[in-house]
Formats: sequence, structure tokens, C-alpha cells
Amino acid sequence: MWGTFFPSIDTILMGRKTYETVTRFDEWPFADKNVIILSTRPSIDDGRVIHVGSLEQACQLLDEREAKEVYVDGGKTIQSFLAAGYLDEITVSIAPALIGSGTRLFGPLTADIPMTVLGQYTTPEDGLARITHTLPSPRTGS
Repeated sequence: MWGTFFPSIDTILMGRKTYETVTRFDEWPFADKNVIILSTRPSIDDGRVIHVGSLEQACQLLDEREAKEVYVDGGKTIQSFLAAGYLDEITVSIAPALIGSGTRLFGPLTADIPMTVLGQYTTPEDGLARITHTLPSPRTGS
């Protein structure tokens, strides 16, 4: 599924912490993607990415660039887009480890968000189980 999903993505929007993690990889994994970093911290000097300081700026840039398939990554960034009702699909990856503490991925929510399972798959090489859900449309609630 990742092999068909990832090539369909034209834009990756991530938070600063996720970006800093990715910069430590041996090679940049997003060479053929538009990459936007959402962070209120000072500007980023990296020609591979565009830095924006707010959710509104991010959405305006996505519209200007006519982004079609956007992959949002990073806990706080996902939380912001989820709270604003801007996500239509979520894939949750379950790692083969029990983690005793840490930051909640979705943070506190003002209400439950019903989801519908779209599909699931596992990858034996890393043991991850991934479940993709659709979210209700923010305009209609369904």
C-alpha cells in the first residue's frame, strides 16, 4: 500500500521536530515532493523546503500551489489540521513495541471523531501494522 500511496503524494507538510528528524537520515527521502515545514520558530535555511509560520499560511500555500494529495506528518501539525477539520483520511501505524510514556499523537480532542476503516496492511520487514481510516467531512459531519 505504501508503494502505491507515497508516489501519489505531491506535497508533504510536516512540523519542525519531524523535519529535524528527517534531516538526520542518510539521504533526503522527498527529492520529488514539495515539502512545507510548519513552525513558529525562526525560518529554516534549506532550499529543499518552504517554511510557513501558521496553519493559515500553510493552507494558503497549498491552495496557491494547487496541491492535490498532501501528506501531513508530525504530532502537533497533525493535531492542528485535525482540530481545524482539514484531514479527510488518517493512517495510524502500530509499532511492535509497548511505549510506557511520551507525547500523545492526537493530543486532547474537544469531541470524539468517528472514523471508518478504509483498509489495513502489515509489513513483515518492520512489523508495522497500518490502519487507514476516513474522517467525516468537516462541512457535513459525514
